[in-house]
Amino acid sequence: MSRQRRSRNATVIRPRHNVLFSYVFPLLMVVLVLFLSINIAKLQSWMGLVPDNEWLRLDFIDVGQGDAILVTSSTGETLLVDSGGRSQEKRILSFLRDRGIANLDYVIATHPHEDHIGAMAAIIRAFPIDFFYMPDAVNNTAAFSTMISALEESKAVVQEAREGIVLAWKAGKITLLAPFPITSATSLNNSSVVVYIEYGTTSMLLCGDAEEEVESRILTKYPTLRADLIKLGHHGSSTSSTPSFIDHLKPYVAIVTCGTDNDYGLPHRETLQLLESRRIELYRTDTNGSITVYSDGTALYAETEK
Repeated sequence: MSRQRRSRNATVIRPRHNVLFSYVFPLLMVVLVLFLSINIAKLQSWMGLVPDNEWLRLDFIDVGQGDAILVTSSTGETLLVDSGGRSQEKRILSFLRDRGIANLDYVIATHPHEDHIGAMAAIIRAFPIDFFYMPDAVNNTAAFSTMISALEESKAVVQEAREGIVLAWKAGKITLLAPFPITSATSLNNSSVVVYIEYGTTSMLLCGDAEEEVESRILTKYPTLRADLIKLGHHGSSTSSTPSFIDHLKPYVAIVTCGTDNDYGLPHRETLQLLESRRIELYRTDTNGSITVYSDGTALYAETEK
């Protein structure tokens, strides 16, 4: 898999404890010799840029007011969660090609809103896809019908996304925590596929547009659930990311995917205040551009486009 040019905006979200400077000068000289014997890739790993051997990577792609998340691994596996809106077709296709993506093992359309599936038909036609997951939810829109037509023309195996499904993924474990069975009163947002990724001792939760109703059901079904990173539901809306949900998960980093000066005022002030009060580090695609998070199985590393 090809790697992007390193951004200057790289940070270690969860830095490892460093005790080198507690040693006296002679020991520091020994450490220097050891450093000189280590290759550049390893040094970059310690600097928080790229884990060197085994890693998991999440790209939260800046597609304006929408979601598009690419998950890749050192074992060569690929998963795309959502596509962004139709206006973002060129951007998402270019991003995937620049990343060296030739095919997609899995694609998940979290729910049938245009800002999540608008560019999906273009992706389906541009890349071979092995498995395509979507909830049992429909929407009478051009974006949805175009996606369905593209799927019918493709060779992808289309499967209904349901709570409890575990994907065949070598690098860690990927579990679908939602959707739960839908009632007539449930919104399309609450049909969202919620994706839980475990890699080593690190964990990441991608919430689609799931709102409080789904959050509550997830906590009931998975009472010991924790997440180091959360992609906030519904672009940081106050209808999602309730205090009880955040306090239960105990994340230390949050991602908001939203457009600059969007018409919805997202992320909402209540959500921002909650994150600040819990001292959760926040990354936003409207201010940071595309966000890349690496896991080496023990720590998370982040770099941003801006």
